[in-house]
Amino acid sequence: METTPRINQHHHHQQQQHLQITKQTVNQLNYLSSRTQINNTPKNIIVEQNDGKKALKKTKFIKNSGYNKKFGQDLQNNEENRMRLRKEGKIMSLFNSPYIMQCQVKEEQGVVQLIMEYCPQGSLSSFLQKGNGRYLKNEKFFKSILHDILQGICLLHENNIVHCDIKCENILLRNNHAVLIDFGESISTQISTITYPRGSPLYISPEMIHGNVGTFCDIWSFGAVICAMGWAIIHDSVNIPGIFPNPWNQPFSNKETLFWRIGNGDKPKIPSWFSTSLCSLVEQCFLPEKRRPSARQLLREYFT
Repeated sequence: METTPRINQHHHHQQQQHLQITKQTVNQLNYLSSRTQINNTPKNIIVEQNDGKKALKKTKFIKNSGYNKKFGQDLQNNEENRMRLRKEGKIMSLFNSPYIMQCQVKEEQGVVQLIMEYCPQGSLSSFLQKGNGRYLKNEKFFKSILHDILQGICLLHENNIVHCDIKCENILLRNNHAVLIDFGESISTQISTITYPRGSPLYISPEMIHGNVGTFCDIWSFGAVICAMGWAIIHDSVNIPGIFPNPWNQPFSNKETLFWRIGNGDKPKIPSWFSTSLCSLVEQCFLPEKRRPSARQLLREYFT
């Protein structure tokens, strides 16, 4: 498929429609990218409490709605952000599963905190950026990580929740097993249209760009995660900070170009070293919406 579709007289009107949608989307996503940078800036932080409990820093992972002195960032301690964190905590409290992070919600003096287990291995993104991709060359280990991610997605979907932001940064590694985090963008499966796209630019599905949402969006993003892992194995990501893991195997300085490509049918390239089974799995994730399999179907076909 060509990177940039040719525009001729017969297709000009159709292409113009896509372009208008994309431009509107880019404007709406300025808010999105201000929170989730394309260079993989982490959102969750580890902080030390001011009550003398220093051990908390070593054992807990805390996300809050206050001010982060370490990074000098105003985390918008307003009611909208507090409601977002409360919702995130409520979703995590629904599950008692090794595939979805557990949390404790704490609220004091208007600041909401999500207190979670600290995972020393960090996110899948940081794991790959540190040059650990070589461990994933073992396909058994590679697929065990994918199995855990897909199990978490399946649990969400079967409880009528769409994550809406599946990406390497939102997957933690705990004793070499994957755990899903960050449910701030999550919505009910009863919602089918949205006013602005949710998720992260590198992993966003074409349906999300065009304002449609459903479990199929998470499956597309899961396919993008597989590609990101694959490309990170090939490249020495330690020497290319902010680019890998990247499902597209290239940086994008212009979000409009990326959304144009996705909105017009382009998708991440499958790493050349993938086995037939991995290639097939990714291809299934990138099928058109109505043909894209569910998380449960993928588990049955590729992980049993």
